[in-house]
Amino acid sequence: MATWRVLSRGTVGTPGVDLLLPTQVAARAQAAIERARPGIVAVSVHFCPHAAGEESPTWFDCKEDPRAEYEEM
Repeated sequence: MATWRVLSRGTVGTPGVDLLLPTQVAARAQAAIERARPGIVAVSVHFCPHAAGEESPTWFDCKEDPRAEYEEM
């Protein structure tokens, strides 16, 4: 099951992505590709515990979860 998440944010007219990938290596490679796209202003990579099927009664922000290994690129 995919547990690494790549998020990117683009300028107006440039859509970002929200991708789940199976490994950290694949996620970092995809993040580098995203960062090279014209119009992309921010890219992050993190281990996503809730994407791995963890149930939680409330949504949590991966930036605040110490398990997330959140990294801005």
